[in-house]
Amino acid sequence: MGRTLLGVAELLGLGVWIGAITLFSAVTAPTAFRALDAEHAGIYIRSAFPAYYTFCMIVGGLALIAGAAYRVAARDLSGLSVLTAALVGIMLGTTVYARIGLMPRVEASRVARNQAVEGSAEYADAQAAFRVGHTLSVVLNALVWLLGVAVFVLVLLARYAWRV
Repeated sequence: MGRTLLGVAELLGLGVWIGAITLFSAVTAPTAFRALDAEHAGIYIRSAFPAYYTFCMIVGGLALIAGAAYRVAARDLSGLSVLTAALVGIMLGTTVYARIGLMPRVEASRVARNQAVEGSAEYADAQAAFRVGHTLSVVLNALVWLLGVAVFVLVLLARYAWRV
């Protein structure tokens, strides 16, 4: 019974995490930029980032801890089991990096760009840094989503479909 609850908690954490990324990336952000002018949409999205990343870190941590506990309780340290746990760890580490490492740098480059004179070297440098940081954040978010979907499917197949 306990092992089953741990397995459910892992899948629930992964599913909610994947859902949060999907909702934010495919619904919330695009809707903000369609409904508001770019400046106000940017303000809204920037204000949502801390809560978004914190939520993703919480459900990701739940998935990682529950999954590790499930594997120990099930005495399942097979290659696939270790691989899926490692991928969840990579997803969580990537999310933490995006929140505490990348997002402050993106914001700093945005502020520097807005304070610089348009057309100046400072403006161009800050704009380039912002574009690189923003692109990296989009790529990392997509990577976490893709890994999450892959892990979710692999865990389901390993626990249920391949044992039938």
